[in-house]
Amino acid sequence: MKITKESVSNLLHEYTGEFHDIFAMFYKMTDDWYERLDKLHAFPQYSFPVADYSSKEYLWVAAECFYNVSCDYVDLISDRVVGNRIIDYGAGLGLTTAMLKQQFPDRTIMYSNLSGSQSEFAKWLFDRLDLEIDIIENQSVPDCDTLVAIELFEHFRNPSKEFDNIIGRLYPWEIVLSTPFKFRAHGHFPYYWIDQTLYRNDAAEEKFKQALRNRGWTETSDFLHGRPSIWRNA
Repeated sequence: MKITKESVSNLLHEYTGEFHDIFAMFYKMTDDWYERLDKLHAFPQYSFPVADYSSKEYLWVAAECFYNVSCDYVDLISDRVVGNRIIDYGAGLGLTTAMLKQQFPDRTIMYSNLSGSQSEFAKWLFDRLDLEIDIIENQSVPDCDTLVAIELFEHFRNPSKEFDNIIGRLYPWEIVLSTPFKFRAHGHFPYYWIDQTLYRNDAAEEKFKQALRNRGWTETSDFLHGRPSIWRNA
């Protein structure tokens, strides 16, 4: 079965595993962060009601949104990514991972995420689609050629430090990156620390890219709005 918007909807309706914490488990800490901001009345624009994570309808809507993003990104990079060992890091439901395997069937595709409902769904998805994808815990990832980090680093208050930690363990020479720091969403912050300097979220994306350049990485893609971008290690 090839992943399409219709097949994603059908698969989600078919899935019978636990899903109540499939998003909430990642956002518990950041929800607390938003609550503290509210009490300080410092950044009320970053507060909004927590979604009903116990609703399967919410999962269907969110997954369809993720499908649209994943489909666009994989289509854009399909003739640009050259690595043979590809890790989708912080891969959530595994939709992008599955699309990568279908796009690159002869390459080694690895899924890496925190354990929990998202990983359980991803394992079920890969089995259901009969895809040979390696499941890797985030703390025990092997070396790779290409790191796919789609909407990952904006979930860390110190993204440049986290970048160094991940690159120091995976040693990729190619990165597929999307970092919508300025978008208001769960798990995003109004300010970010980048190389020991605090920046507003609307300036953080360019500062993060500059931090990558300072580390010897070069942006090689020319996609509209730079999402995703492909970086190679000089």
